[in-house]
Amino acid sequence: MLLFNRYLILRYNWSFRSILFNYRALRIHWGYAFVCFGLWLGACLPHAVAQGSPELGPVPIAPDQAPPPPESSALRTSATSAFSRTGDFGLTDLSNRHQIKAFYQIVYNSSEGTPLEWTGDFNSCNAGTTSQSFKDATLIRVNWFRAMSGISDTIVFADSYSVKNQEAALMMARNQSLSHTPPTSWTCYTSNGYEAAGKSNLAIGYNGWDAVTAYMDDSSVGNLGHRRWVIYPQTKNMGTGDVPTYGTIYVGGANALWVMDNNMYNTRPAVRESSGFVIWPPRGYVPYQVVFRDWSVSQKGANFSGAQVTVTNASGTVCSGCNSVIISSSGAPESTLAWKPDSSVSGHWAKPTQDTTYHVSISNISLNGGLVNLEYDVVIFDPASYGSNEVIPTITGSHTMSASGADLSYTKVNFTVGDYQVRTLTTKAVTDPEGAEPGTTGDIIDGTSSSYSLLDTGVKRSGTQSFRLASPNGSGTEYFTIQRSFIPDANSQLEFYSRLGWATATQVATVQISTDAGASWTDLYQQAGTGNAGESGFNQHALSLSAYAGKTIQIRFAYIASGSYFYQTSAGVGLYVDDISITAPKEIVSESAPISIGTTGNFTYIPVNTGSYDIQVRAVPWVGFTGLEWGPLHSIDVSAATGVTVTPVVGTGGSISPTGSQVINAGSTATFAVIPNTGFHNDTNVGGDCPQGSWSGNNWTTGMVNSDCTLNFNFLPNNSGSFCSLCLPTRGGWRAILQ
Repeated sequence: MLLFNRYLILRYNWSFRSILFNYRALRIHWGYAFVCFGLWLGACLPHAVAQGSPELGPVPIAPDQAPPPPESSALRTSATSAFSRTGDFGLTDLSNRHQIKAFYQIVYNSSEGTPLEWTGDFNSCNAGTTSQSFKDATLIRVNWFRAMSGISDTIVFADSYSVKNQEAALMMARNQSLSHTPPTSWTCYTSNGYEAAGKSNLAIGYNGWDAVTAYMDDSSVGNLGHRRWVIYPQTKNMGTGDVPTYGTIYVGGANALWVMDNNMYNTRPAVRESSGFVIWPPRGYVPYQVVFRDWSVSQKGANFSGAQVTVTNASGTVCSGCNSVIISSSGAPESTLAWKPDSSVSGHWAKPTQDTTYHVSISNISLNGGLVNLEYDVVIFDPASYGSNEVIPTITGSHTMSASGADLSYTKVNFTVGDYQVRTLTTKAVTDPEGAEPGTTGDIIDGTSSSYSLLDTGVKRSGTQSFRLASPNGSGTEYFTIQRSFIPDANSQLEFYSRLGWATATQVATVQISTDAGASWTDLYQQAGTGNAGESGFNQHALSLSAYAGKTIQIRFAYIASGSYFYQTSAGVGLYVDDISITAPKEIVSESAPISIGTTGNFTYIPVNTGSYDIQVRAVPWVGFTGLEWGPLHSIDVSAATGVTVTPVVGTGGSISPTGSQVINAGSTATFAVIPNTGFHNDTNVGGDCPQGSWSGNNWTTGMVNSDCTLNFNFLPNNSGSFCSLCLPTRGGWRAILQ
């Protein structure tokens, strides 16, 4: 007997006050019907679920008067957070490609993967709270976009706003709809939630930082009202409320981002653009991932009714007129001009094969009683690629030293950073494969759902187990990272065997590489599903790592789902990976904690142990976040300290301490207290053949001594030598007037 199970999920859409068939939310559709071949066989094929597309709510409309300030005096709790910094990034312009690449890879990406840790409950209408780290991760994304936009990036989440936002987010998720004026009949309705809904951007199918990025995209609404609230110059305080997924329609949770504070109608602060415009995408280098279909400029009091937009690139005119739309009322209270250089763009801009400059020219803007023109260049680039002017910090100096250390130098990146760090490594030749076998997976970071096991015994190429990735929760990334760092050369390869079973075209098996200790990931390989049973066995893959020769890398395998998906975790569904190996000359065995060395370009390296090992330097652009990629290895050979003798020779009129010859480690310094007798003072000119040092009061410290040497200390009477600060000539010499 052949059974077909097909049904629709009905969704009540409060926005239109009508019951709709939500075809995007088909629990099962004909293309992936659930097919059972005879009840007596008990064998069923997997079926795909088409999840609902995430949605943004209507644009919150600015009130006639600014709301009151936050109720709580504490704008942020003192709860423990993984982040020590959430804004004030000091980004003054976007003309330095490497700096903007770093800002995206380090700061923008820092939010990803922060756990929600929600304490609420949908069934009892408990809005709960989220971890401070999750709130901070969301705030970092807000301030990142504001910094890029050239406005204040010191937004603080007010606790009282966030508490109310939690109730609003719960209401949106629980009722599977979005409204700025939710009715009292809604499940989990509260007055606090109602207030927050009216003063917040709303999203369902997104939460946290993903919602913030969706608000900046804002292509689904048409008037960019959500974007304009996120980058409204006057705002100082916001709040966030976030809940996980509820039900099966919208996978990704819900968010309410409070955007209206008491500063709404205050004097507009200065912005980066001297003309006062707030632009997105902004002037300068912009990662393609945050260049969306709709471009915009905003300015208080501007009249765009006669404005003409033209966009050109190296190939000629991209668009003239550009489907521009004037927005003067909806959302934040600033006039806005929006346009579409390429109406075919869905989501963010396509990854460019090379840096591409778009020249934007807007003429005939009426402002302050006159007409002004605005012209600027947007350079869209791939932050995973390297620019021609990028500098990777490289250590120069001796490769041999004693245990006392040595002075070394390093090249600096081409923009101002907060710090540089050095770390010490021991390495070995790469010999151990990753085969998912019992007792061998201690170096694996498991980034999968708790509903299934990363290690699978049912489907494997060799041994008893393989790695397995599935999509039980719909959109998102399931992954495992090999927590081992490798230094490949020009001949290095990553080899593995994989089998992609039941997977849709929007479930993609991906191999990724990181050069910055996991702060950002770049795709090495992708394979999309076929909508059916897929591969029947394991296939071998060999990926060249030559482009990363000399760099410190990590590898992870990811399974990324969007759109329709197979949610099952039964055998044959999803991705299997086995027998992973890397051919590389070096693997990092141990590493020290990074040590700050300042920003001068020079540092003194003091070894912890004797022997042979490697050291690296990296730049830390924003203290409180991880650094850029580590530079090339600098090998050192540290010998046991050898003794050298510093012999002092002391003149009459004083003494020294310690007395007599001192034996010190080669490469170190010696310090003597030089004590003049009454009526004498130290001769500041120290003789001998020891490396010149310096005085600190009556203490003399040599330079770094590497061989036996002598010091000559002399003392002068107080009526002679440099001690006489004001003297008169006499027949016998000089007479001190002032001593």
